[in-house]
Amino acid sequence: MNENTVKIRLKVGQVELEYEGSFSLLKDSSNPIDMISGFYEKHITTLTNYASSDYTKGINPSKVEGEIDFSIDMIASRLRAKDTKELVMAAVTYLTFVEKKDVSERKEILSKMKEAPSYYTENMSKNLSNSLRGLIKKNRLNQNKKGSYCLSPNERKEMETKLFES
Repeated sequence: MNENTVKIRLKVGQVELEYEGSFSLLKDSSNPIDMISGFYEKHITTLTNYASSDYTKGINPSKVEGEIDFSIDMIASRLRAKDTKELVMAAVTYLTFVEKKDVSERKEILSKMKEAPSYYTENMSKNLSNSLRGLIKKNRLNQNKKGSYCLSPNERKEMETKLFES
């Protein structure tokens, strides 16, 4: 994100609105929060119906056909990622459910972590090896071969619950 780009996330109940784009669009508006909340008020019925519909409740990603359109930031937010380990889990979860990869390489995990600028800091790349080892010891991740990881079966179920039933 550059200095002319802004990102705003507003969550009301089960409905979450996110704007990422040109700062000038918000600058031209008298109040960016009013603009977003005005959109919410105008579309509250549609948004609420969607948030409580079969599309978002109890989805089992192994049965989902087509694409799951979650950003890495959205997953990190739902997992409340506050440290390296949690951002690693968000990245592996993204690779598993969005990119449909059963196995994630260390390089891919780090790349996805960096795509979450709201959560990623440079220190995280230095802590990556320790975080991966810790997640393996806690049985949250399995290591298939050196540099290759996947969610443990229990963790996969936990991630399904956190992502698709919240």
